[in-house]
Amino acid sequence: MGLRFLFLIISIIAIWLIVRHQFAKRQQKINPKNYKDNTDLFDNMVECHYCSVHIPRKEAFFQNEHYYCSLEHADNDKSDL
Repeated sequence: MGLRFLFLIISIIAIWLIVRHQFAKRQQKINPKNYKDNTDLFDNMVECHYCSVHIPRKEAFFQNEHYYCSLEHADNDKSDL
């Protein structure tokens, strides 16, 4: 009886340690503190001149000295004319 109880306690502790380790690993992957500098996340964001949506600079369209989220917004913006 005592040996079974000891085995049960050791099994529960082992399962708890494994689950805790897996949860900590998952949290570490999504934690923004993992980045050297949080500016890596937001460094290249620009605002669409037409609708004010923020998008990555590499996905934006540049026209008439302004950034746009789509070609349609770049063509529809008449504020510079």
